[in-house]
Amino acid sequence: MRRTLVDPTGGSICLELRVDRPVKPGLRWEIAADDRLVLRQETGHGEADVILAARVEEALGGVNVVRTERYRSPIRPTTAAEARRLPPGRTSEWALSWAHRFCDQLASGPLSPLHTGRWLLRYPSSLRPSLFRGDDLVLEYPNAHLNWNRGWSGVLPLRPLPDVDSPRVKAYRKQVREDILPPVLLWVASCLDGYVLLDGHVRLVAALAENAVAPTLVLGLGQDEDALMPLVDTIDDHWSTVLADIERTEGADSRHYRNIADTARRQIADLCVGEPMQFARTRAWPSARSDHSTG
Repeated sequence: MRRTLVDPTGGSICLELRVDRPVKPGLRWEIAADDRLVLRQETGHGEADVILAARVEEALGGVNVVRTERYRSPIRPTTAAEARRLPPGRTSEWALSWAHRFCDQLASGPLSPLHTGRWLLRYPSSLRPSLFRGDDLVLEYPNAHLNWNRGWSGVLPLRPLPDVDSPRVKAYRKQVREDILPPVLLWVASCLDGYVLLDGHVRLVAALAENAVAPTLVLGLGQDEDALMPLVDTIDDHWSTVLADIERTEGADSRHYRNIADTARRQIADLCVGEPMQFARTRAWPSARSDHSTG
């Protein structure tokens, strides 16, 4: 796997990951013909556990999900001593250190969602705080209903969230107060119109208990660069037609023509810079098995 730091702005970072293999990952979405989704995770010897099963409602008003207790995080636990050795605070250096640490484990382990393609791992300082509060954070377990009619686009934990008084939560609350809490890891799930929580269930509860926003890394497929140029060509053709009409009626030296030409150049430049930094739709594989149910 090759990784490149891109789009470093302020306290935000983005790692671009070029993944050569595997073609089919250890943690993957599968889709069946009857509007069912399944999240599976390899166990070895050609077997895979069902981690989550979901069914999209006929009217597309939402999706019903049920989770098992078989999920295993691709990220190993981090001790407080390890967290203290990294740069303090939520700076770009801090975020980059954790991003590389997570990348190492995502790339080397069999439990990872990484598959062949272009991926992005981002530390978005602008991630909305409400993502982990209210109806956006799914607290019910194992069953839940994601209400698309109400605009759900939140976080679905893959394991039960621990009790706030549990010893591990208390230990992480101290890390929150010391500002050394490792980030939680979300995975973009466009099939659910939100995210699943890959790692950091205990850390998330600790941050919420301290009335703090959990630091967050977001993993997802990046936009296919091969699809960018046809989009640029389409926009360029549009503005060329507009400018040709203005040139015929007002001339290429007119203020109107120059303003529109500047707008066209900015839009194309913004597209070329911004589009590759956007997350793409989550990939799913055809499901050849029927051992799942949403109840």
